[in-house]
Amino acid sequence: MRNETSIFWPSSHRHYISSLRLDVEETGLSRRTLSLIPPLLKIVDAMRDLESLPFTLTSELESLRRRAADTLEAIADTLRDPASTRNLYLRAQILRGSDHRQLAQEIMGSLEQELIVVCGRLSTWLGKSSGYYSSALFAVPDGLSQAISDSADDALPAAFEELQGLFAERLELRRHFPLQWARLIAAAGEANLYPKHFAYFLPEDEGAKYSPNKRSLVFMNTYHALFNLITQEESTNHLYLHDAELDMAEIPTYLVAWFRGHDLGHSILRPQTDFRPLNKVDRWGSMQLQEALADSFGLLLCNTRAWRQRLGMHSGMLSMVFVLEMLRYLRRDPCSFPDAGAAFIELQFLIRNGYADIDRETRKISTSSERLMAGIAALLDTLSRSVLANDLPATLDFIERYAPHRNSEALDELMQLLGQSSHTLDYVQPIFHCAGQVGVSP
Repeated sequence: MRNETSIFWPSSHRHYISSLRLDVEETGLSRRTLSLIPPLLKIVDAMRDLESLPFTLTSELESLRRRAADTLEAIADTLRDPASTRNLYLRAQILRGSDHRQLAQEIMGSLEQELIVVCGRLSTWLGKSSGYYSSALFAVPDGLSQAISDSADDALPAAFEELQGLFAERLELRRHFPLQWARLIAAAGEANLYPKHFAYFLPEDEGAKYSPNKRSLVFMNTYHALFNLITQEESTNHLYLHDAELDMAEIPTYLVAWFRGHDLGHSILRPQTDFRPLNKVDRWGSMQLQEALADSFGLLLCNTRAWRQRLGMHSGMLSMVFVLEMLRYLRRDPCSFPDAGAAFIELQFLIRNGYADIDRETRKISTSSERLMAGIAALLDTLSRSVLANDLPATLDFIERYAPHRNSEALDELMQLLGQSSHTLDYVQPIFHCAGQVGVSP
């Protein structure tokens, strides 16, 4: 890692850091388990450093992978949960060179109830690199967030029926996958560089594409910290929502619901939808539109009566959380992240079509929950009749009008008003104090 041009990405002349402490108290893990994790983190950091060299040290990397596999098995032997133990042994086999794709599918087949581990090659930010790099992530299940997410899933049939009622074209909810909520307690390698990911789509982010078994893994403590330390601090300066105020005690429920809605939004399509022709013409534009679709369907799912009543949510606060997060994503750099590009598309559509206003003197965006929901429905209606209908000319016309990589002047103007954020999270990892407590050496 120290051999890279910078551990930060995208590049900036300055970076602002807020720290998140990855507490290991109240994890339910034994002292023995916790003491074995820090040596493995150091091994993974060393592997990532070697991957930065301009030449390959094959034997050295293989030796470190075997050492990492041995440590994973030692950790597995301290656990009580069968799924956690089994999955660690499978990950050790992958590190030793066994069939990655087959074993990754087996890992996806059972949800860990004690310790969740990702250790091996993992993707990074697409704009940074398309490669896979050594990473390690350790987390424990987040039962409270999981209960909120599962409750939303229970009400999904009624919510989707409501959503369909908003559109003339028939929509379908294609196969969707479990979402696992966790609390991160340790990170190493590429996964500990900047900016931090709060969610991974497994096993695709590990390089096992087209696996029949998949799940999203979300670190709620990272996600919550991003909102508290960055979104709330920076985005609120640029938003005036006429009919809502933030209730910070309720934020976790809204974040869980919103992310589950976004996650499901990727599976809401029209029967004929096929992104492959668009991918061949404008892959970056296609990714941005797919994120915008997921954002928009996710918001409207959250705003259905079924989900609002089930989770005790209100349209006003839901709207505020959505726009604040939109602004956080947008200010990261719309041309470096597909989800930031999607945020640009959404805001441009809302402003140009009269669903939101921007005051250039105060640099504030103003709207109401009613205008926002109507605007997002209008955006979805437009996308439903273009990209979801496989109308390539109409889709490319939309991209030319709204996407950041095709609207440099509008992008420059908006970024001058809102500013680009290089505010990022750093992890403080008390778990390193656990090393050696029971005589464990690297």
